[in-house]
Amino acid sequence: MAVEWRQKWGRVRRPARMYLCGAVFMGASFTFPFTLLALYLDHAGYDKPAVGTVIGGQAWGQMLAALPAAWLASRFNGRRILSLSAVATALCYAVLPFMGPIGVDSLLAITLANVVTGFAWSVHMVAGAPFLYRHSDGADRALLFSVSEAVRMGASVVGALLAGWLASHLSAWLGDDMVGHAWALSMAGLLPLFATPFYLAIDDPPPPASERPPFLPTIWKHRHLMARFALPQVWISIGSGLTIPFMSLYFTERFEFTSDGIGVLFAGGQVLMSFGFLMTPWILQLAGYVRGVATVQLLSLPFFLMLAFATSPAVAVVAFLMRTALMNSAHPLLKTFLMESAPAGLREVQNALLMFMWGLGWVVGPVVGGMILERAGGDYSVLMLTTSGMYVVGSCLSYFCLRGVEGRLAASKSAGLQAALPATGAGNPRVPAARQD
Repeated sequence: MAVEWRQKWGRVRRPARMYLCGAVFMGASFTFPFTLLALYLDHAGYDKPAVGTVIGGQAWGQMLAALPAAWLASRFNGRRILSLSAVATALCYAVLPFMGPIGVDSLLAITLANVVTGFAWSVHMVAGAPFLYRHSDGADRALLFSVSEAVRMGASVVGALLAGWLASHLSAWLGDDMVGHAWALSMAGLLPLFATPFYLAIDDPPPPASERPPFLPTIWKHRHLMARFALPQVWISIGSGLTIPFMSLYFTERFEFTSDGIGVLFAGGQVLMSFGFLMTPWILQLAGYVRGVATVQLLSLPFFLMLAFATSPAVAVVAFLMRTALMNSAHPLLKTFLMESAPAGLREVQNALLMFMWGLGWVVGPVVGGMILERAGGDYSVLMLTTSGMYVVGSCLSYFCLRGVEGRLAASKSAGLQAALPATGAGNPRVPAARQD
């Protein structure tokens, strides 16, 4: 197994390697607001609906960036897009907390700053998957996508630990929790700058003209395929947006975790997510794309229910870690399937659609989740039960909407292999038809 992995890794092309090196710093930086933003806003005195509104700003940026980012990724080379988005993300992270109470005293200002941050980050994410697709071969593509996600999440481990450590020590040094968390958040802006040299070293010509069909007509032509991917993601993303932004507050309020403890906990979640991402080739071989996605998502639900009703911090931590690893291990599998099933010219749009759906869920989810928490008196189990129900619906829709797409993809690959075989008459061995659900 180890020898096989080394052989496959040796075939990874240099542009993909440079992308993965940059992804280390981008992944670490993204963890800072995920770990600290809700705590910073809480220290600043915002109520739960306001916290949800600000956190939802990044999702608004993702939604607004979706189509522009897809158009840019289909027309310009990866070197330019990735490096510019890294610089923009760095600047946004650096100024984000200072648009709040210790800078511009306005909820609107910090929300708009988070919108711009989400826009910059999303341009990078939308360009990433089509870039890796162009610089990989079909046989090793699933491995490369899983390694890409694992690298980003592995870097997030360091980011989460560093974020919690910085917030705790800066707060103690400055004698103010709000100011300490603000400076820790701002320091996230340094990390994307370290990714920029790797992106500038990428040799990546613009996509060929054959892969740049008319933008809007291509979207209209393949609208049914796009809808099949979009419908399940609406349920998954809204369910996630209801609960996940408030996880740091859940552990702080229910079990009195410190910022250091939150950082360590989230780092543990990223470690298990990385291992889950590396299981993508194995899950694909065992269950296929669609069954694999639906199965691992449903397997996470018992742990979410444990988390909802946990009265022991040890049980809550185990449930959180297992839920995080299982639910997120479906992501590289889904993204690989998304790229494989999309025709040339649609891959950027399909990846942008995935980001748009995720952004939609995190626009609606945190605001509604904050309102539910206020009305439920801070009872997080209500949020988690609602999220679990939406995950069930989304997972079932994934299976029923996408199994036909997987069947057509398998048939297309089988036909392509048969056409590539030399004609040797009746004795010519044919590749057996791929299984279809």
